[in-house]
Amino acid sequence: MLQAVESATAHPVYLLSLNVEPATGLIKLEAEAPSFDDAVAYVQRLGESSALQPPELLSHAETPSPRADRPLVKFSVAVHWNVR
Repeated sequence: MLQAVESATAHPVYLLSLNVEPATGLIKLEAEAPSFDDAVAYVQRLGESSALQPPELLSHAETPSPRADRPLVKFSVAVHWNVR
């Protein structure tokens, strides 16, 4: 499960937090990307893993970037892992 998240997480997306609820198999991710398209591509990469069920983009919002001239997109994703 963690390997699937790690494999999907690559530049330009940065994972900010990962919360796992073992009792339910739910993983909640908070991340940021330079654009909404990058965020959607990340969610799609998560969905390609056989260890995870289809992910759901829960929220997204533009936030100011301290290092760039355009805002970042912070977003949250929920996904369940497949228990074997």
